[in-house]
Amino acid sequence: MFANVTRYSGILRIYLQILIAYVFLLGTAQGDERPMIAIIIDDIGYNLYSDSEVVNLPVPVTCAFLPDTPHAKKLAHEASLNGMEIMLHLPMQSMNGQKLGPGGLELDMSEKQFKTSLDASIDSLPNIRGINNHMGSLLTQHPGHMSWLMHELKMNPGMYFIDSRTTSQTVALQVAREYGIPSLKRDIFIDSVPNDQAYARKQLELAYETAQKKGYAIAIGHPFEATINAIREIAASYTADEIKFVTVSHLINELDRRQPQWHAYLSPSLKAAKN
Repeated sequence: MFANVTRYSGILRIYLQILIAYVFLLGTAQGDERPMIAIIIDDIGYNLYSDSEVVNLPVPVTCAFLPDTPHAKKLAHEASLNGMEIMLHLPMQSMNGQKLGPGGLELDMSEKQFKTSLDASIDSLPNIRGINNHMGSLLTQHPGHMSWLMHELKMNPGMYFIDSRTTSQTVALQVAREYGIPSLKRDIFIDSVPNDQAYARKQLELAYETAQKKGYAIAIGHPFEATINAIREIAASYTADEIKFVTVSHLINELDRRQPQWHAYLSPSLKAAKN
């Protein structure tokens, strides 16, 4: 009798081991399904102190550098060492005529002028993974200029485009998808009210709610002290099981893994008129 009990116990133990292994493999196959937040911090490159605070945040962020700024190369190198991602924050003409600074793209540029300026901006920074627009409420409404931009991005394989959506009339994301560029859009502005930590914290919580609903959120902010402190707060508030902070390229790769049957940047869309 005892021999039979021992034998059955051994069989049961083997079955349990197989079951545990199956559950582990199933979890591995399914992968990490936590909600993801990709935080982009714009306008980096001018202020060494505040921008250094960004590249040393405790969670991975995507650092969007303005081209040809005094501290861009130094900070980009430091950001890369800290596991942050480098993005080109490309100045584009706005509706209010605000000054663009170095590398600015304007509506009255010829195609050659546009692409020459764009290529110089891309070459001005090391390890660029993608581009988002700085201002651009005017230029992102024009399909022809956005086509010039996406053509040049196509010449740099692996680079993505994020539409900051500074205007509801933007066609930038649509044109990017027409060119097959990995592309997404901004969901949340963190600091539309500048230097207000409570507001920035509220916006980051909204990004978390958005990520819970659709699996991810892209939140854009600036190197304000209040914004940096709010990011530190939100990072400490949620457990690793609740949210995953990621860079933009990690987000794009993870979305491809989670939804291999549907790539957002290759989805069919109506062609934007090129007038």
